Amino acid sequence: MRYVDLGNTGIKVSEVGFGGIPIQRVSFDEAERIVRAAIHHGITLIDTANVYGDSEEKIGRAIAGARDRLVLCTKSTAKDPPTMQRHLEQSLRLLRTDYIDVYQLHNIRNREAYDGLLAPDGVFDFMKTAQAKGQIRFIATSIHSLDMAKFAFQVGTFDVVQMPLNFISHEFCDEALPLAKTNNIAVLGMKPFGGGVIEDAGLALRYLQQFPWAIPIPGCQYVEEVEQIARIYEQKAPLTPADLEAINRIRAELGRTFCRACGYCEPCSAGIKIQLVMKFDAIKVRFPHEKVLDLLEESMAKVEQCENCGECVARCPYDLPVPETIKTYRQKYLRYKAEQADKA
Repeated sequence: MRYVDLGNTGIKVSEVGFGGIPIQRVSFDEAERIVRAAIHHGITLIDTANVYGDSEEKIGRAIAGARDRLVLCTKSTAKDPPTMQRHLEQSLRLLRTDYIDVYQLHNIRNREAYDGLLAPDGVFDFMKTAQAKGQIRFIATSIHSLDMAKFAFQVGTFDVVQMPLNFISHEFCDEALPLAKTNNIAVLGMKPFGGGVIEDAGLALRYLQQFPWAIPIPGCQYVEEVEQIARIYEQKAPLTPADLEAINRIRAELGRTFCRACGYCEPCSAGIKIQLVMKFDAIKVRFPHEKVLDLLEESMAKVEQCENCGECVARCPYDLPVPETIKTYRQKYLRYKAEQADKA
């Protein structure tokens, strides 16, 4: 594993990090094995958030004895200082640490939200106070909007910016990363696999290895995934013409309205499992027909209850036309179901 400067923070981290979302889905013992495997393979940056279920608690247990070798990153959705204080105290307790290395304002959507967070006596002032107390080392943000990412790199408010980095949403690499490099601001790359739609981990991560000043943070649910990622970074194979052709083909197949599986659209007031519905294309090629029906039948039926309330659209950081998209997937599902019935 190689180690690189984390922007202008003065610290070095592994050139790939560990994303803490998937370990919500495994037991505490398995989560400990996964996190410890990452540490064993030289990964020193671990990212999580207080909204990722029990991820912080699992990481806190797993890093016992290794805290001083790690850079811990977590997030808060707080919009006021009292709430952020509760969030920070909870994260410190669950992560079993006295300080957070990189504390992020979670998902700043637009300039209005940014201005509110930086208002006098607001959460940014609270973070500066916590930083002075030694509870936070570096002040950061996570951002899903390309315009806001570019803005963040230009104004220089944050020490670290986390944003999507993958070869599908490549405008972040093309337009935002050069600004980060010019201004020497650290970058964490969320969604290196496009929210799960890029199945070739090697292709995804080798694409991002072109930008060594940005740290991808792939999430891992199995020890084998950690080991695979470690091998990709040990081998450091450059992209080939065939790889570039595959990237262009995948981009063309997915288009611009694919779901990144961030989960911000849910919960749906009608009880629709939006993320699951939007995974139809991936599910139908990965599972046998009976399993596809078992996974999707109930959720696809509920799509009919969508009332176009607009709540999911307002929450989607990628501005996807969610109601129209899930209805399209329902029609695709019904055609698939009919075709399978005809084959039986």
